[in-house]
Amino acid sequence: MAQEQPAQPLVHFHHVHLNALNPELAMGWYTRHFDCERAKFGGTDALWAGKSWILFNKVDQPPLWKITTALYHIGWGAENAKADYEKFIAMGARFETHMRDLAEGLPLAPGLRYYMYLWGPDNVMIEDITANHHYYDHVHLLSEDPVSAGEWYQKEFGFPRRAQPPSRQPRFFNGYQIGPTSGFNIDNVNVPIFPIELARELFPAEWEGRKHPDSPKGHALDHFAFSCENLEVMLARLRKDGVKVVEEPRVMLDGALKSAFIEGPDSVPIELVEGHAKKE
Repeated sequence: MAQEQPAQPLVHFHHVHLNALNPELAMGWYTRHFDCERAKFGGTDALWAGKSWILFNKVDQPPLWKITTALYHIGWGAENAKADYEKFIAMGARFETHMRDLAEGLPLAPGLRYYMYLWGPDNVMIEDITANHHYYDHVHLLSEDPVSAGEWYQKEFGFPRRAQPPSRQPRFFNGYQIGPTSGFNIDNVNVPIFPIELARELFPAEWEGRKHPDSPKGHALDHFAFSCENLEVMLARLRKDGVKVVEEPRVMLDGALKSAFIEGPDSVPIELVEGHAKKE
């Protein structure tokens, strides 16, 4: 029997996990381009980004990177997006989308909010978007049913429901479908959920003949993780709701990491970590 939504969130944001040919070079790139710092997690080199981690897994072959999964991109805020853009240009950054004004497709006054997409190491897509801060900001998801996906995260993890239920009507930005939308906030991280049609329209060659999104496991942007107080209690709760546990709990990094994996909507793997993120 499905359980009632908890009165408060049961999890915190713990990390994003990337696959990298050269984690050392990748970490240097991120610290030069965005607000994050090198630190140790379980004795391994990692990045501390605000209140959570960016972890790296070294791979011997270039990881898959094309946007064929529901794990779309990660992003940082920008108090001065124009200054960021000039900095990235001077650093020789590779852009998927050069700086654009959000007023081109949304009912905003021009010159107030901008966005751009960079290709990071191993072709991880990274957004830089106007915000009131310059810290790690979001994980952007796609879904075949964004509204239902948002409801799943709310129910299973206790994220607050929005005051107004999201509309299921399609919405468009510069001709691309960006609605219906849903999402949630977890600590300082925003997780918007857009329709999978956006990827089909932006990357038609990759989606030709593809019915459903791939799992991001093994891709450059591999997965994200939530933390909880007691992993076994959390897994028992999720199992009662029929959530698929794809990897049972295991302990790694000399005991620094005890975690398991579940499968979220749209084949998104979610790692559940016991114990909340903190710098050593």
